[in-house]
Amino acid sequence: MSKNNNGVEHVVEDHLDMVLDVIARLRTKPYGFMTSEDVSQEAFIIAQKVIKKWDGVRSLEHFLMASISRRLISLSRVYYRNTARRAAIDFLELDDQ
Repeated sequence: MSKNNNGVEHVVEDHLDMVLDVIARLRTKPYGFMTSEDVSQEAFIIAQKVIKKWDGVRSLEHFLMASISRRLISLSRVYYRNTARRAAIDFLELDDQ
């Protein structure tokens, strides 16, 4: 598999039905604050990024499912961690007044 962007686009285009099927299954799961539309959009972007790492030996479907799911969970954690920090800072600022 080629490492340039044209190679990645080619792989995504060749397996678009599988990518969309994986995204359809992932969008039914709760990922924190994200709506199903948010999950679909993020998952498609993530798929384009992680497909570069696919070695062609493993099942692309399982590779995408695991990779995208892990990244969506990480996005949720970062969101909640940052939200908790902002809330704590706001609370401390209110306490100082």
